Amino acid sequence: MKNKNTIKKIDYLLFTVVWDAAATLFYFKFLFIPIHGISLSASFYIFSACYIGLVALGTYIDFRNNRRNNVSILRNVLFPFEIYSVLAYQYYMPRTIWVLVAVGVVLSLAYIVIMASPDKRADSKGFSRLLKRLSQSLPGAKTIATVCASVLLIILYGKISWGSGLVRIESPSAENASESGEWALMDQTDVLCKLKPERWLDLDNRERLEVLSTLVNIEADKLGLGYSPTLVLDRLDKDVLGSYDDESREIHISVTNLQENSVDRIITTICHECYHAYQYRLVDLYQSAPEEYRSLAVFWNVTEYIDNMEHYNNRNVDFGGYYFQALEEDARKYSESSMKRYCDFVDGLYGSDI
Repeated sequence: MKNKNTIKKIDYLLFTVVWDAAATLFYFKFLFIPIHGISLSASFYIFSACYIGLVALGTYIDFRNNRRNNVSILRNVLFPFEIYSVLAYQYYMPRTIWVLVAVGVVLSLAYIVIMASPDKRADSKGFSRLLKRLSQSLPGAKTIATVCASVLLIILYGKISWGSGLVRIESPSAENASESGEWALMDQTDVLCKLKPERWLDLDNRERLEVLSTLVNIEADKLGLGYSPTLVLDRLDKDVLGSYDDESREIHISVTNLQENSVDRIITTICHECYHAYQYRLVDLYQSAPEEYRSLAVFWNVTEYIDNMEHYNNRNVDFGGYYFQALEEDARKYSESSMKRYCDFVDGLYGSDI
């Protein structure tokens, strides 16, 4: 089947620009994350180079081969995002990604071999015909690779949209806790020493999550939750450092936050989300308590919590309302004081500020 030239050059360029703009907006809103071990700004430069280079190369090839149609536009639009996704997500989903890459490579090579099969006519033009068939088979091979890689984009979007996250860290095993079963600071010095900035920088994202999971257990024990929320590394909206989902009892922390921000800010995020779990438990206790006990001091802010939970002010809609609602204000005060407590503890043990 021939890849017929059906679109004028100016229309091809216009459609490419429009679809590239739409795809870029979508990708940055829902899928873009920094490459593991590389800063956000450097990752953006890598994405830009990948994007500009591959789109320009694909357009040049389509113009040279006189093959301009909707398939070639779609191929050129999707391919840069797929290549960057392989780079950015292979740390978190290596098996899925490399299986898809292997399938795409094998099918593409098989297509090239079939299309470039030797001509029965053995003459002086045989080699030139082979080169021509190879050249003609490349767009089809790229289309096959693009389709296989598109499956990756669909999987990534599903994982992020459904909140399953990139990495999940369950509560550390009981053997990591103290013999009394309590998560006391002094029982976790071997883990908490990794919060020192110079040691923190040497940890990869999974190792950082392991340390933070211990922090979650310490906070859960201190707040008396009776359970430890599962820690999930996730791709969250811009400027969202973390979130707590009480239905699943999960703390989601932004991959950008974990990779880019200082350790004290990350500690603050964990303590902030743990306190949200505590607020939900206070609401449960308040609603199950007899009427005569609901005026106890421990419940003074609970009615405001209930109102905030029912009519939550989203930061993207009303930042002032979000910032000053009791649910967030109390969690912010608690997390800031808790962060200083952890910093002072590590400073006292190791003589260096966090």
